[in-house]
Amino acid sequence: MLRLALGVTIIVPMPLGTVRMESKSTDTLEPLVVRRSRLRAFVTAVVAAVLAVAAVWFALNAETGLERLFAVSMAIFFGFAAAFAVLFGFERTPVIEVDEEGIVDRGSPVRVGRLRWEEVKRVEGKVVGRQPILVILVYRPQRFIVDLPPDQREAAEEAIQRHGTPLVIPWSGFDRRIEDVVERAEEFRRVSQERRK
Repeated sequence: MLRLALGVTIIVPMPLGTVRMESKSTDTLEPLVVRRSRLRAFVTAVVAAVLAVAAVWFALNAETGLERLFAVSMAIFFGFAAAFAVLFGFERTPVIEVDEEGIVDRGSPVRVGRLRWEEVKRVEGKVVGRQPILVILVYRPQRFIVDLPPDQREAAEEAIQRHGTPLVIPWSGFDRRIEDVVERAEEFRRVSQERRK
């Protein structure tokens, strides 16, 4: 199989009995960047805007002052929610970056930043209840929570007890599938381990 420019792939038949050896190196692996999904933000904005318009309609047609007050407060609430969702949709800061050096974490409650592959044991995708989560298992997880404020530290300690790491990212509203992130991270981690040997 030959990969050409613009994503064109040509399949070349191999002679019978030929063994195909695939060696993964970081030269062939492309970095993976995960951002929040724009689609989800804009759908939320549209729903909130529709609810705000409906609340305005109820406020204009309310019979009592209490109903009008309630409808106006709902219109204000849903209006702010729509505006916030639109702003959230334009925010394109990566939540997770996976490359040959390691993982950049901006999505977990701990938000450790750059994790080198030497610090990472394994990257897993799990489902807790019905919520998929990305779990980044690290060596010595306690060192990541030392400088956290007390409320965040308590949540991080609970994550260590439940998952073995404080680096737990609930997977919803991102532009990549969790399976793709786990696969790419594990490929980079394996290549990094082979280099260190």
